[in-house]
Amino acid sequence: MADEGQNQAIHRSRGPCGYKWKTNRRDSVIAGRYPTHCMETPPQRSGRSDLSDPELLLCDFLWEHTVMTRCLADDVYPLHMNVGYSHGLTRAQLHATLSCMIDRGIVTASAALADADSSVTLTASGGSRWELERNPQWDCFISQRGNIADNRLTVVTLTERLGRHYIGARIAADIEVQSGPIAVRRYVNLNLLPWRHFKDLTVLRFACYPTGFGHPQWDIYYERRSWWTTLAELSSFNENRGSPGTTPTFYP
Repeated sequence: MADEGQNQAIHRSRGPCGYKWKTNRRDSVIAGRYPTHCMETPPQRSGRSDLSDPELLLCDFLWEHTVMTRCLADDVYPLHMNVGYSHGLTRAQLHATLSCMIDRGIVTASAALADADSSVTLTASGGSRWELERNPQWDCFISQRGNIADNRLTVVTLTERLGRHYIGARIAADIEVQSGPIAVRRYVNLNLLPWRHFKDLTVLRFACYPTGFGHPQWDIYYERRSWWTTLAELSSFNENRGSPGTTPTFYP
């Protein structure tokens, strides 16, 4: 029987720019919960969509979040995306580009783009274009949400085995210390992304706390990785899938 929480989205906390993201991500990076390195160049595109390069870079931000328009600006894009590049659009060019994307059904805006409180959301049509360029392997996707207030970690994935492998890797890498049993909900339907609905997901939740060591062993995490959670991980994941002798291990 489906879980009573099916058809309901698991909501993330809103950051200073209004997009839904892991709670207090910057502090979490400092605490060692996430890698601090960033991509210096964008992932290679397939060229299979009609998206321009700046439009694709905007979709790279929007695929997972609804984002405040002002946070898409060229000067702050690298900060929020944790990358070493940006789309290069001036404010006027950004608004013109977003207006064009709205007209083509790629994104929607909550208000006039010049409005300080306006936000932008990727549509299903825009998400399909993004998929053509980035080739996300959804069977290996993990959505991980942390709740610093009560020290709980929630992992959402298509298979319980992959989720447990992910949790095990984080614990082995001294990212978290598990302090309670793993609660599992199966056959859950969720709107994990603003533009995409997922069926028959597994949700794993457990109590944990940071190790306090300050230096997680990311080499252990990456050696065990058979999943992707971010654009950077997706990029390297796809590269490894196409490289002889580096095919990731799958956990069906």
